[in-house]
Amino acid sequence: LEYRLEPTGRIFSKNEAIACFQSKAKWIHVDGDSLSRDVLYDITELFGMGWNEKKKALGDMEFTTGIRTTFSGNTIKISPRPNWVESIQMDQTQPQDCPDIWIYSSGLWDHPANTSETVYRKRTQALADYYSNYSCVPYKILRYTTPYQKQKSLKKLNATNAVTMAYNAIAAEILAPKGFHVVNAYDMMESRDDLTHDGVHYTGPGSKWITNAILNIICPTTISSNFQ
Repeated sequence: LEYRLEPTGRIFSKNEAIACFQSKAKWIHVDGDSLSRDVLYDITELFGMGWNEKKKALGDMEFTTGIRTTFSGNTIKISPRPNWVESIQMDQTQPQDCPDIWIYSSGLWDHPANTSETVYRKRTQALADYYSNYSCVPYKILRYTTPYQKQKSLKKLNATNAVTMAYNAIAAEILAPKGFHVVNAYDMMESRDDLTHDGVHYTGPGSKWITNAILNIICPTTISSNFQ
């Protein structure tokens, strides 16, 4: 289930991306942090909606393409329910109220909170245990947290990224058996310190690369589009 898009991998055009989502999704939900939120903004830009007014762009995308997009930030507490259930108050008995695509990531905010691996495992396991009660989301994607590229010292940088790798490994160990596809964004960006402007975010080409990896999971083959 793990997927890593190589530099020579397939890059989606605007029409291909729109056709992909229109054929597979009426609702895309991202559950995570600013790293995963960039995925939504990448999609709006790919659809030609622009970045200047990001929230407006998301609304424009739903109006123009019929694709609903939502986002909720991860909490750093042990919760028995995924955030998209808590924030949207989904009725489990109504499968049509589930997202078609659920992109999940966590770990970034656990660094400043000094979340231990034990607590991180309990929280992720609680998510998996709750989710195992039903399976209404066709596409479940775990987006790895990407590496930090800047710290006060190389020693601190290595220590921080070692924790990030541990978080990623725990999440994959627990969620992959539940049907989550794993996008190894960590490996994709590990050697690309040139693609981050602040040492944490890969807004721009790096994030778009990751978004294309997600698109390749959802639509591994080309779908034609009549979108104008």
